[in-house]
Amino acid sequence: MSHCYFLMANFRFSHINFLFLNAGIMANPKVKFETVISTLFQPSKLVHRFSTGADLLEIADDTTKEGFKMTFATNVFGHFCMVKELDDVLGGEEPSRIVWTSSRTSSREVFSVADIQHTSGRDPYASSKYLIDSLSVVMNDKLRAKNITTNTTCPGLTQSGISLGILPWWFWYLILPIIKLLRLFVPSFTWEPYNGAEALIWLTTQKPSALDPLCKYYSMCTVLGRAYTSTAKIDVDMVEAENCYQQLEELLRNFKPVPDVS
Repeated sequence: MSHCYFLMANFRFSHINFLFLNAGIMANPKVKFETVISTLFQPSKLVHRFSTGADLLEIADDTTKEGFKMTFATNVFGHFCMVKELDDVLGGEEPSRIVWTSSRTSSREVFSVADIQHTSGRDPYASSKYLIDSLSVVMNDKLRAKNITTNTTCPGLTQSGISLGILPWWFWYLILPIIKLLRLFVPSFTWEPYNGAEALIWLTTQKPSALDPLCKYYSMCTVLGRAYTSTAKIDVDMVEAENCYQQLEELLRNFKPVPDVS
């Protein structure tokens, strides 16, 4: 969190056209191999679980020096603080666009508006990504008068620090041919970062007026490796989203960053 404030204190630009909120972690993931194997023999659950990771991972969250849950602080609150602190250089006469990196793992089922940091839950990553979706929608309503729009994207299953934290790199490359074949049923298996960035790049080429803030934009890939963008409506309750926004505002008002002495 202190790094976020250091960046903003040393910011030298007068206007931001695009703000990409991409930082994210999945704390201490462990694969539930028994569930993975059993899912292979359950066709009704296979596509959903393999495209979202639902029930396939066990995640143990950490706590920051400031007392926040690590996944919440990294994936959501740090970005929220940054948007607020950069208010003077966003929007105005020139438009600004905020793009959040969400995920297919985003799940309203595991999220609780009474526990936005997911202190009592078992899937902080999916909870944080649902909170991102909700915030993007409600913040778009609040910021569009300032000529600011917000959207969310999903890169799919992509080679990254998160995926390599789940399984070692050699195992991913061992099963890479299987991943590419599974694109026939799960096109969100983008894997190559170039493919994962497809929706993000596509968004930057579109006029804001042509985009739906209630949609999430997904990077997809065919079996032959052609990347494309798909959309789907976000399952969001506006009253609940507003409640979450107000809770984040309250956390920000009381937030005191702890200096990094390392």
